[in-house]
Amino acid sequence: MKLTDSGFSITIYVDASNSRIVTKDYQVSDYKALVDKLDYICKKNKLTKLFFKAKAPDWIPLLSYGFILEGVIKNFFNGQDAYSLAKYYSSERRYSKLTEQEDEIIKGIIEKGASEIDTDLEADYKLRKADKNDIEQLVKLYDQVFETYPTPITDKNYVSEAMDDNVLFMIIEHDGKIISAASADIDKNNKNAEMTDCATNPAYRGKGLMSALICALEQEMLKNNINCLYTIARAKSFGMNAVFFKHGYTYTGRLINNCDISGQFEDMNIWTKSLSKELIEN
Repeated sequence: MKLTDSGFSITIYVDASNSRIVTKDYQVSDYKALVDKLDYICKKNKLTKLFFKAKAPDWIPLLSYGFILEGVIKNFFNGQDAYSLAKYYSSERRYSKLTEQEDEIIKGIIEKGASEIDTDLEADYKLRKADKNDIEQLVKLYDQVFETYPTPITDKNYVSEAMDDNVLFMIIEHDGKIISAASADIDKNNKNAEMTDCATNPAYRGKGLMSALICALEQEMLKNNINCLYTIARAKSFGMNAVFFKHGYTYTGRLINNCDISGQFEDMNIWTKSLSKELIEN
């Protein structure tokens, strides 16, 4: 949905399943008019969170309108940082019950240090790009792994449209069956990509499959001149956070009660990685 007024222009996504608005591209000269409009839509739709990726000149002025800074995505806007702001319309949603536990996970990962990346797969495993012939198996994998998910990833039409809209899925097969998958949601205008939709069949976990997928996606992003990679990982998952730390991503914040995964709102950690150095070297 695109909103325009004399003091702003913004594209938003009303994400009812996660009770939030997510902002996308925007221009603003009148902060009050913009926030008043977003407040109105949130309250009218009984949404409890407003998630706003702000540019460097805007994030501090927006703090005066009830936003808080939850994290930073390095180089998100074509080399310029994005400031992840949130405004809450429910005190219950604003505060996490797991802050100390999730802080300990980050501390433990960093203190342990990054382990060596091993992307060698067993001979009978096959890694490749997914295409539309894989959609049926992909949605079955996601349905098996996630009780609920922030996007309708178990909907065949949604996955098909995502593939048409600059989302690259990589998969690993064993005996003709998709056992692990991940994607990169590419924003070509801003030269960034979100590493997302990571899932592995529980019977195949612990084999380094996700590391292999992440490396493969990163190589594809290099080919497409993408400078900024980021991911939003479940804050209570030691494994997923450790995987991205191992791959050179930097922890840059936490989004509180950000989205519904497996039936409840969860905190999500932001991890970012710049590919600029690798691009120069290549």
